Amino acid sequence: MLDVKKTTRAFDDTEVLTAIRSSGREAEQVIAWFINGARVYARRYLARKYPEFDEHTWDSLFANVDIKFVSRLRKGIELQEGTKLTTYYTSIAKFAALDQLGERKVAAYTQEVEDHQAIAPPDIERRIDLEERQGLIREWLHKVVGNEQQVLVMLLQAEGLSYREILDQTEYQSEGACRNAVVKGKKKIMQYLLRFPEAAGTLKSLLVKS
Repeated sequence: MLDVKKTTRAFDDTEVLTAIRSSGREAEQVIAWFINGARVYARRYLARKYPEFDEHTWDSLFANVDIKFVSRLRKGIELQEGTKLTTYYTSIAKFAALDQLGERKVAAYTQEVEDHQAIAPPDIERRIDLEERQGLIREWLHKVVGNEQQVLVMLLQAEGLSYREILDQTEYQSEGACRNAVVKGKKKIMQYLLRFPEAAGTLKSLLVKS
């Protein structure tokens, strides 16, 4: 029986991949050996970019990376020719770190935004028809927010309606539910723009004068 704590042997990527797609105690030990080394490598690489992450954050981040790494390979994902398993593990960790940073920015933003703050209405003095522009904006919001009623509440609030008035035009049963819908909608929009900053340009083209 293999004891990875005592052996000085290094396993190559083929052996690690075979272990990941196998079962048994020895396979688990090979996986543990690989992940221990991959974590050290990825942590050393990312620590310079994210010095604000504490030990708890790193532990939580890598716990999720371990699961994604193993599950994706077990499902049969094919890596590009020449890609090392350590490189693939680190790439997953890079995206996980970006997600973690995005969540922190969103959390900081939502703490600063008051519940009753309305979404600024768009500048509609544009060359295209007003109804067309409103339709494009609504379509964009639906895609990002993914909830028609949340979008409706945000648009009605942007028009200056109170939560009490909004109740008559939506499916929500209380002013508090309307308020929560606005906050959740804003959070989804911020998360999207933080993850896909290039989309901000498309939104700006709809809201700002050309």
